[in-house]
Amino acid sequence: MTLRPEPDEVAPDLGAAVAGLVGRGPVEVDPELPLARYREIARHVELYVGGDVVRPAVAAGSVGTGEVSETVARAVARIRLAAAELIEQTPSLRPLAPYLEEWSADTRFTDLDEVLARTGADAVLTSSPIGVEELCALPGRDGSALYRRGSDSVEYGPSAAVLVEAAGVRRVLVEEWGLGIGEAEELQQLGVTLVDGSHAIAKWRERRDHQYLPAVVVVARATGHALDSAVEFARDAVARVRPITENDVRAAYLDAAHAFADSIGLTGHIHEFFTNCHAGDRSIHPCLATDHPVGPGTTSLKLDAGLAVVVDGLTLATSDAARTFVSDPDAERAYEILIRIVRSTISEQITEGAVFADVHRRVVDQLVAERDGLVKAGFWPEQIDLAGRYALRNVGHLMGRQESFSSEFRPGDREVVRVGDFGACEIQWPIGEYSIGAEDMWLVLPSTTVNLTQQGDAP
Repeated sequence: MTLRPEPDEVAPDLGAAVAGLVGRGPVEVDPELPLARYREIARHVELYVGGDVVRPAVAAGSVGTGEVSETVARAVARIRLAAAELIEQTPSLRPLAPYLEEWSADTRFTDLDEVLARTGADAVLTSSPIGVEELCALPGRDGSALYRRGSDSVEYGPSAAVLVEAAGVRRVLVEEWGLGIGEAEELQQLGVTLVDGSHAIAKWRERRDHQYLPAVVVVARATGHALDSAVEFARDAVARVRPITENDVRAAYLDAAHAFADSIGLTGHIHEFFTNCHAGDRSIHPCLATDHPVGPGTTSLKLDAGLAVVVDGLTLATSDAARTFVSDPDAERAYEILIRIVRSTISEQITEGAVFADVHRRVVDQLVAERDGLVKAGFWPEQIDLAGRYALRNVGHLMGRQESFSSEFRPGDREVVRVGDFGACEIQWPIGEYSIGAEDMWLVLPSTTVNLTQQGDAP
């Protein structure tokens, strides 16, 4: 989505885009192509799977469900003291204090049993790295993992078909966005019924973020600090006419994150998760940093980035927030409007029971209420239908150890916010040669919603 006066010209879906390039086919696809993508393209183009499924060179094995929960608990405990000290030192975080212990129980398998019962599946098969780690508590594990409903163990290995056949299950919940078409066809040849589960599995993971609360606090505070530090680095360099590049700003962001980790006794536990860093005069679309110069002529520099808290190789929490350096007063006024809307949305609207679609509508309503100021600043083309254009994107999402594509604040989504939800609220404003992003992270408590990344009262 952009805010250019002319509509964005894009194909309605991937299948239509492929058909526009090759016609009706036939087209050979790799066996690693996700099942969901295969289906999407196959609606438009004749496909066939070429080559053999490549198995990762990992050993098969089994791990007890109790051992999984204990492994995660030990890792989270390594973060708890640092998180408790951050909460004590930061007034806005103090409402979180009682929940460090209250939310420490691990319900992953009882919750997963409920998902399986609801979907009528005998077992869940996960093939995404985050899903395998979530089931096994084994870091960096390629391949697949399988959990049977009510079982006391998780089986893992390089072949999904071998796991499913050994388990003797016939109806399996799968991640259609993680399972390759090659392995999907192998399972179907065994007579297994595949139940689409990417959405349900993502929500199972996302709704338990609060059980990792110490890591959530650490990753969000580190991210807010690092982003603000990087923007100040860019601002100071431009003011002093000191030559820097996008890569220099990214380095400043990571240096600040690592220094934050050192300052709270967690050296080596805060890592880069993703970093989009780009000047608006190079690109208004998300992209990685380059050696593009940043200087007095730079319109904007957006940092939309996240960190990960990692202990013993396990990813306990990730973040997603955005800050923008802008070089002129009109752009600064526009950015201030956007960050104010994000923060008021967090404090006033992202509360228990709020409907996702209503959060989206209220953000758009607040933008419309600021229309005169944005038009005056030159950041709202008068012919733009903002509600129509912004219907194309979300204004926030849950996390779940990675950014969610299942739980987003979008038009039409009737899901509701729950106590314990952890996510982001954002406004992306790409227009002309400006790419402005404002994004903070939040966590919902029974009595309030805490902005985790805003640094105003940081120690």
